[in-house]
Amino acid sequence: AQIAAAFDRPYIDEQILIRHADRRPILQAQLAPVMTQLRRTVGAVPGVERVGNSTLSADRITALVQVRLDDADGAAASMVGSVRAAVARAQDSLAGMRLDQTGEASIIAGMNDTVGKDFARAERLSLPITFAILIVVFGAVVAALLPLALALTAIAAAIGAAAVISHLGPQSQ
Repeated sequence: AQIAAAFDRPYIDEQILIRHADRRPILQAQLAPVMTQLRRTVGAVPGVERVGNSTLSADRITALVQVRLDDADGAAASMVGSVRAAVARAQDSLAGMRLDQTGEASIIAGMNDTVGKDFARAERLSLPITFAILIVVFGAVVAALLPLALALTAIAAAIGAAAVISHLGPQSQ
């Protein structure tokens, strides 16, 4: 029963890559303080289930640490910022070491940030450009405002209708 319960809980694993800033080989003894610091800082972040053991690469240049995030409510991507901040705090206390974080939740968070910034930029540019084109086409400000107002009203109505329909049943994203 305990094993079945463990497999029913959704997890997302993040990876922390450890290396010397000057890319020289890592000694096993140098990993102990790094792991202690990672367990102290990253392990204290709410939603972090486990900070795993380090795995040293064959060439001893890098070590990899698995960090398991609890994704029971689909919030792993929102935890990435807290985990990144904890990794940065750990790196600040470890002179000469570099810690890099990646994983599914980091990639999702990075993509969401990029898409959000791109949409914000597109919104800032598209309305003034559209308005300028409509002024040239119609030759009057009032005539140019009418199609723009209708388009914004249609968008607001579509979002409102989607919100109402989403209460009736599950919707795809």
